[in-house]
Amino acid sequence: VGSRVSLRVLSYACFCNTKWFFRHLLNEPTWRHHRPVSVHTNYHPEKQQRMQAIFNHYHVAEGKGDWAALRRWSGTEGSRRACGGGGGGGGG
Repeated sequence: VGSRVSLRVLSYACFCNTKWFFRHLLNEPTWRHHRPVSVHTNYHPEKQQRMQAIFNHYHVAEGKGDWAALRRWSGTEGSRRACGGGGGGGGG
């Protein structure tokens, strides 16, 4: 019987979930021009709205989308509060 330990072999930056996307990719200046291959949208309760914001940013606007539209979402649940934060570091 194995220990059930798994090894992640895909890059978090290329194949990420929305938790990593909204907490790290949006808040690090070094990732500004990065375009993920896939973003799995199953972590947050507002899946449809987040998925549409990501799609619009990278596909409708050809990567020149409105970063503020993506940053309106927190790294946890819901949108960021106007007073700066709402989870996920970096502030709004």
